[in-house]
Amino acid sequence: MRFTFGLELEGDRLKSDLETQIVFAQNETAPNETSTDEYILTQFGLSYQMIKESSSINIFFRVRNIFDVVARNHISFEKMLHHLQVEILF
Repeated sequence: MRFTFGLELEGDRLKSDLETQIVFAQNETAPNETSTDEYILTQFGLSYQMIKESSSINIFFRVRNIFDVVARNHISFEKMLHHLQVEILF
């Protein structure tokens, strides 16, 4: 089970958002599956509309998993090889 909460602020051309996802531990597994711990992911984003009349020209910046928590997606076959890491997108 998971819950997602977010906050978005929007100005004339600048937009920012903050999102937190709470994922609960998964212990009800099928044969050959492993349990996963709970985790909380936080991401932050900024975008700027370059031309006010156009919604198709934007510059954006996003950071996922800001606090670099060890997060493993329960349904991933690769969950034991690596966890969801910090991502910085431009």
